[in-house]
Amino acid sequence: MSVTHTKKIIKDFLNSSSPEILAIKGPWGSGKTHLWKSTIKESSCDLEHYAYLSLFGLRSIKEVRYGIFQNTVNSRSAEFALDSIDSQKQLFKNISGLFSSTLGKSRKLLTLSKDAKVPFIKLDGLTDTFVNVANHKKIICVDDLERCGKELNIREVLGLLCQLKEERQCKVVIILNEDAIAGDDYLFFKEKVVDREVNFKPTIEEIYDIAFDGDRIEGLVKNHAISLKINNLRTLFRIKRMATELEGFDFNFNETVEQEIYQSLVLFTWSEIHHHHDPENIPSIQFIERYGVNSMSRLFGNLGENGSEEKTQYKKYENLLSSLGYEFFGDIDKPVLQGVLQGYFERDKLQEAIMKRKQEISKHEYLVAQKKALRNLHSEFDISVDEALDTVYQTSLAAIPYNLPYDLQASIAAMRYFERNKEADHLIDEYFNHSREQRDFDVPKKYNGVSLDDVFYEKCRDRVGEKNNKNLVSILTEIADGVVLPDGIEKLADSPVCELVNIVRGLKGVEQRAIILECLEMRREGGPHKEVLQKLGNAMEEVLFIIGQESPHHALVVRSYDQEIYERIQDKNIQEKT
Repeated sequence: MSVTHTKKIIKDFLNSSSPEILAIKGPWGSGKTHLWKSTIKESSCDLEHYAYLSLFGLRSIKEVRYGIFQNTVNSRSAEFALDSIDSQKQLFKNISGLFSSTLGKSRKLLTLSKDAKVPFIKLDGLTDTFVNVANHKKIICVDDLERCGKELNIREVLGLLCQLKEERQCKVVIILNEDAIAGDDYLFFKEKVVDREVNFKPTIEEIYDIAFDGDRIEGLVKNHAISLKINNLRTLFRIKRMATELEGFDFNFNETVEQEIYQSLVLFTWSEIHHHHDPENIPSIQFIERYGVNSMSRLFGNLGENGSEEKTQYKKYENLLSSLGYEFFGDIDKPVLQGVLQGYFERDKLQEAIMKRKQEISKHEYLVAQKKALRNLHSEFDISVDEALDTVYQTSLAAIPYNLPYDLQASIAAMRYFERNKEADHLIDEYFNHSREQRDFDVPKKYNGVSLDDVFYEKCRDRVGEKNNKNLVSILTEIADGVVLPDGIEKLADSPVCELVNIVRGLKGVEQRAIILECLEMRREGGPHKEVLQKLGNAMEEVLFIIGQESPHHALVVRSYDQEIYERIQDKNIQEKT
C-alpha cells in the first residue's frame, strides 16, 4: 500500500473516537515507523497522552507495561515533537503526575520515587496498580513486535494490548514485520485483536522522496542507490548521513573522484547491511575488496570442494559490479570502506587517498590527450598540419612525467618527420629533466617494431652509464667501510675494467687509497666467496696497471700499492722501446 493511502488510514484511525488497534506491517526498512511518527505529528487526536515503545530485546510483559508508562508524553507538549525523549526526566515527570492525581501530591511518596532508576523493574515503590491506572486513554505505539526477547510471548503482548484497548480505552498501533515473526501466535490471534491492518509497501519513488530532500546529496547518491535497487529506508538514511559527512570535507574534488567516492559509499553500505540477508545476489565486502583487474583468477585461486558452485556465484557478483561500472577496489576505496564500517571517516587518510587518485586521473587524462593528438595528426586529411603538430608538442610536454621512452618516441618521430627538430630535441631534454633517478633508461634500441630516435637512444645509454657508475661507486665505498655483501662484490667484479678505471680516477684522497688497498687485499682472501673476491682483486690490479702506464708519476703511485704491478709496467715500457 502506498504512502498516501497508508497515511489516510492512520489519520482515520486517529480521528476515530473509538478505542482501536491498528497494525502496520511491512518489510524491515520500508519506513513504517518513520511514516507513523511523521503522520501522528501532523494529526490531531482527542487523546491527550502518547507513548512509543520498541519491544526490541524486552523480556517480560512487566517491562512492556512499565515501558509504556515511562515513555508517555503529553501529545500537546514540546516533548511530543521530538524524535526521542530524556527517559530519566520523563520518568520522574510521569511519576510526579501519577502521584499528584492519585495520592493528592503526597510529598513523602514523591521523595521515595525521585531517586528511582530506570528501567521500571527497579522501582521498589511503584506498583503494577499505579502503572495500570496511568496507562489509560492514551495513544500507544508498540514497535518491533518481531524483535522482542525470546522470553516474551507474543500472545501475552497481544493480550496486554487488547486489555489496554478494551479496559483502559487506549488507541493502540502495532508496527511489525510479519514475515520475521517466529511461530503462529500473531497470525492466530490477530483476527481477535487487530481492528485495522495495513500492509505498507511504498513505491521506490515514495521511498526516495522520504529519504532525500532534492538537495545535492540526492544527486550524488540517488542514481547509484537505484542501480542497486535499494528500497530499504534505513539503509538510505545511513547512506545520506555518511554522504552528508563527506560534504563537510574541503578536498576540492574533481567530478570523477567525487563520483567514485559516492558510488563506493553506496556500494559498501549496501553490501555491509544486506549481504547476510541475500548472499545469493549481494556480494560481500570481502569479495569487493578482492575485485579488480584479473579478478577472476585472483578470486578463484583458492576454491575448496564447492569450487564450481562458488565460481558460478563469484561470476554473478562480478557481472553485477561490472554492470555498475565499478572497475576495481582501489586505494581511494580503502578509507571509504573503513568509514562505512566504523561509521565515520578519518579525514587525513581520505584526503591522502583523494590526492593520489586525482594524480592517477591527471596521468590518464594527459596520456589520452597525447594519444588523441597523435591520432588526429595521422588519421585526418583536412587539418592544419602546423596546428596539429603544435597540439602534439604541447600534449606531449604535459604527458612527459608519465611517458615511457616508447610513448614519447611517437611524438619525437612526428617532429622529426616534419623537420621540427628543435621541438623534438626539447621533448628529449625535458624527458631527462623529469624524475632523473626514477626512470628506467636501460631500454633496447628497438622494441615491438618501434625504433628509438638516435639522439634519444644515445642519451638513454649515457644515463644508464651514469646510473651504473653511481651504483659501482656506492659498492666501492661500502667495500672501504667493510659492509658490502657478496652480490655487490660480484656485480663490481663483472663490470668492464674501463668503467672501473673511470671510477678510480674519480675518487680522491683517503677514500681512493682505502678502496684500492681493500680490493687488492681480496686477491689473497679465502672462504666461501673466494672466487668472487679474487676476481675483484685481480680486476683492481688491471686498473692500476692501466693507470700506471699513463705517466711516470702514475707508475710511481702504483708502486706504493704493489711492487709487482709496478714491475709489470716497467717491463712493458721496455718492450715498447725495443
